Amino acid sequence: MTDTQADQNPEPEAPLWLQGREAVIAAAAPEEWRGNVPDYALSHEVIPRERSTEHAPGSLEAIVEDLVKVFEMEVSHKGDPATWLSVVAEQYRGRVNGGEWQDAEEFARIGSYNILIGDNPFYEAANETFESSHKVFHTAFPGGFFWEVIEVLSGPPTVSFRWRQWGKYAGVCIRDRATSPPASRSRCSA
Repeated sequence: MTDTQADQNPEPEAPLWLQGREAVIAAAAPEEWRGNVPDYALSHEVIPRERSTEHAPGSLEAIVEDLVKVFEMEVSHKGDPATWLSVVAEQYRGRVNGGEWQDAEEFARIGSYNILIGDNPFYEAANETFESSHKVFHTAFPGGFFWEVIEVLSGPPTVSFRWRQWGKYAGVCIRDRATSPPASRSRCSA
C-alpha cells in the first residue's frame, strides 16, 4: 500500500474502551470521577517488572487484560455506570465463584472488593461500604495491589480467564473488639 492509499483508506481506530486505561482516563469529563482523577503511575512501574506472563500485543489475552483494567478503573473511580465504557451497563452482570449475580449498579454501589472477595474468615464484605473497602485495601497494600491475566480459557462471546493479583501487605490488622469475640475474625484498618 502506498502512502496515498494509506491516507485514503486509514486503519479504523479502535474503540476508546479498547485503547487502554490511560486513553479512557484522558477522555473522561472531570465530573465523572468519584474524587481525583486516578493515577496508575505505580502500576506502570511495578507490573512490567513483577508480572508472571507477557502477552503478545493484540492477542486475546492482552485485549482481555486491558479491558478488565479499564473496567476495574471505572468501577473504582466512576460512580455512575452510565459513564462506563468497558461494559454496556444496562446489560452487565457479573459474579465470582458461583456467587450471586450483581449488576453494574451494585458493582458501583458496594464496590468490586466487596463483590470479588465476599464474606470469608478474614474479611466481612457485608460490613463494608464502597469507601471503607477501599480504605481497608489501600491501608493494607499501600504499595499497590496489582493484577494480570494469566490465561484466557474461552473467547468471546463469553470470556473466561484466570488471573493473578499480588501486593505486599504492609497494613495493620486489629481485632474489631466492638463486634467480635477474642477468638473471632480480625480485619485490617487504618
